[in-house]
Amino acid sequence: QALREAAEQGVGGKQATPFLLARVAALTGGDSLATNIALVLNNARLAAQIATHYQRIAGYDAPLSTTRAVPFEAADAAPGKPGLPPRDGVG
Repeated sequence: QALREAAEQGVGGKQATPFLLARVAALTGGDSLATNIALVLNNARLAAQIATHYQRIAGYDAPLSTTRAVPFEAADAAPGKPGLPPRDGVG
């Protein structure tokens, strides 16, 4: 439906993605937004794991950083921030 609306309204180019994301969010009552946010967080998690493993197999033994990263769960629970679905997608 969102794709059809975009075509009917002549939406394309740089405007296509924001239009489609907004329309799908509206059509799903916001459920797609939480799903997309969870997808971005999981992609970041996976990218960090890949980078860590690559660092190990490439022979870089020095720590990447001396700062402590805040776990996603702690960041997701920030006051006033809407909750996100758990990593396993259940709940």
